[in-house]
Amino acid sequence: MIALGLIARLPPWLWAALAALVVVVGAYLAGGRDERASARLDAAESALEARRARDAVDRDVARDPDIGERLHRWQLD
Repeated sequence: MIALGLIARLPPWLWAALAALVVVVGAYLAGGRDERASARLDAAESALEARRARDAVDRDVARDPDIGERLHRWQLD
């Protein structure tokens, strides 16, 4: 009960400073969320690009029935 009385007697400039602090902290936290979302999007795009490259290689290998022999000769060189 005494604490409520002390809080009620805070000067208006202190209330304004506390409100500004809340706004700044909220903006900082929102920026962090946006940055994490952007990082997840970048990682997903990179994974998709890598998957497309692997699929292209797999398709090329599937089209060439003699790829095993060519790879074996390449390793021996």
